[in-house]
Amino acid sequence: MTPNAPVLCVGGPAWLALVAALRPGARLAGDAVAFAEGFAEGGYGLVLVDLSTAWADPLELASALRRRHPALPLAALGAPAPDKVLRFGSIGFSELYSSALEDIARLATRLAVREPGVAVSVPEVELASGRAGGDRRFAAEVAHDMREPVRTHRLLLERMERELARGDGGAASALVVRLREATTRLEELIDGALADLAPAPVAGVAPSSVGSALDEVMAQLAALVEETGAQVERGPLPEVGVAPHAMRQLLQNLIVNAIRHGGTPPRVHVSACRAGDHWQLRVRDWGPGVPVEEREAIFRPLARLVGGAAVSGHGLGLAICRKLAERVGGSISVGDAEGGGAVFIVCLPVAEGEARTEELRAKS
Repeated sequence: MTPNAPVLCVGGPAWLALVAALRPGARLAGDAVAFAEGFAEGGYGLVLVDLSTAWADPLELASALRRRHPALPLAALGAPAPDKVLRFGSIGFSELYSSALEDIARLATRLAVREPGVAVSVPEVELASGRAGGDRRFAAEVAHDMREPVRTHRLLLERMERELARGDGGAASALVVRLREATTRLEELIDGALADLAPAPVAGVAPSSVGSALDEVMAQLAALVEETGAQVERGPLPEVGVAPHAMRQLLQNLIVNAIRHGGTPPRVHVSACRAGDHWQLRVRDWGPGVPVEEREAIFRPLARLVGGAAVSGHGLGLAICRKLAERVGGSISVGDAEGGGAVFIVCLPVAEGEARTEELRAKS
């Protein structure tokens, strides 16, 4: 697909919201009228057809598009019904995306708008990661971090459907605002992931507020917090020399980990203290803690606690946290929290402006 080329999405509201977030100006065909307009226009870099579309037979729509535009790049979302597999195969879809998180990440990475003339290829991803197979790991990490934001999207859409069914337009409009905000955060997460393809941190990173990042993360985790009844508390939080998207990614993984392992109902506390030229960010829970012999292993990709209870997740969150911390010259470790539970300690550099001020004070 040509970078920044027009995209047409034919299908349901969840996909439409994702495409709208990642491709400003994309044509969204959510009903027969919008499809007819898009059908006539043509000139698309990609057409996505949601196979769960309810207002028309999606394979008939795809067949019509193929007949009208034979060379059109055509992708399917979802899985064809067993009795329609033959029809599906005859249409000539160039790609198929399932609802699996890795497929969602692959689609999101493809749709994300890049600057003209800039493209990210698999060899570049592998070079940036410094190891073979970097593209697969990159997709897995993006998929992992999209899990909770996507669940929150689903929660908001379900609530919106209920309010519309009750005829409460005001409540539905309020949910539209929240959905737009959630979509913006999801787009920022993807943009940040693409920025991480750079082989090294960019000098002079703008500082980020840990408190503001935590506010945004808690909005992203609305579905998980509601489901678990989690309580997340905080102390005073500083500015640090970490890019905002990386700070959000780090906090999201630490808090999701603390909620999943933090008891019933989960309780989490986020605080910070100064330690020399770094800030120590502390995320503690009141769960069973981490055995000493497993405190290094849990930061490896796909790791699981040997003696721990079964929990959901893919074992990537803490590995991503370590990568993010080390990328800015920091570190992460885990220990026992006073009174029980685990505390994850992340050392992060102070904000650049703060460091310069202290340097001048020391010289004066």
